[in-house]
Amino acid sequence: MTERKRGMDFMGILKDAWRVTRQNRSLWILGLFAGGSAGASSVNWNFGGNDAQGFQDLQTEWPSSGSPGVELQRGIDELGRELGTSLGSVSDWAFWLVVIVLGLILVGIVFWAIGVAARGGLIEQTREALAGRETSARAGWRTGFRYWGRVFAVGFLLGLPLLILGLIALFAFLILGGLAFFSGDAQVTAGLVGMGAILSLIGLFTVAVAIIVGMLQEVALRHALLEDRSAVDSIKASWADLWGRRSVASMWLVMIVVNICASIVAGILFVPLALLVAFIVAGAVVAGGMPMLWLLAPLGLLVIALGFAFKAVYSTYVSAAWTSFFTRMERPELATAA
Repeated sequence: MTERKRGMDFMGILKDAWRVTRQNRSLWILGLFAGGSAGASSVNWNFGGNDAQGFQDLQTEWPSSGSPGVELQRGIDELGRELGTSLGSVSDWAFWLVVIVLGLILVGIVFWAIGVAARGGLIEQTREALAGRETSARAGWRTGFRYWGRVFAVGFLLGLPLLILGLIALFAFLILGGLAFFSGDAQVTAGLVGMGAILSLIGLFTVAVAIIVGMLQEVALRHALLEDRSAVDSIKASWADLWGRRSVASMWLVMIVVNICASIVAGILFVPLALLVAFIVAGAVVAGGMPMLWLLAPLGLLVIALGFAFKAVYSTYVSAAWTSFFTRMERPELATAA
């Protein structure tokens, strides 16, 4: 009996996913780091000698080149006098600002790379859990880093249409907006209306493409990892699944409902908790003064930690659900229950 004839048991898929999530807590660490996208465009970070010289020129010229730098320096000096200490110069603050921004960018890149590996490892380990085999986060990390390039390639190739549409929208905005700006008062309104209409059409088309990409990506990643296919072959297979087995679109709609339910649950859990934290901190400040604001740090960290835990569980659940669906779609004769 084929999957098309008997239909897809979506309730069974969701039950399988919850069983895997509940019984394999070691996978939650993978769920915590697993990102929502497997690919991203590359960025050229090139800081040569000329860039360094330019920054040195900025340090020496900015405070004296115009009123913004001079006024900012005066503000820093005034604040330093009120605090009874020297806060340095504008160039010092600019240097540390650049260092902090570059550090945050580097940390973001590292966590993104870890997220790609975590997503691949989570897919492989949820397959093992559905088959009744032993799972571990360590094995997931090994698989994720081994197939990191393949997971990235699937996401990158599927994300290219969205990138192209974004560039088209940017060029349309710049060209039509520029023509409207330089064409004179009589043509400004017509140019802006035309630009708005074109950007609206591009936006609607982008939404449609994003929906298709979202459906293809989940299935293509499982073709790539669970069937050891190349990125291009996996995308082709997922495209055939989408148009030939219709249940892919149905699964995507089911997961939309799951996401809405998860958002409602998160709101029920965290909104009262955040209000409770605010009430406790406000009461402590009223009773003990402003020094009691230190309570905001541990209580805030507690809320953040609980949010990370919720994300870890939910990401694991979503991955297990798609893996259970993929297993039933490819091999409907296999029982996925324990």
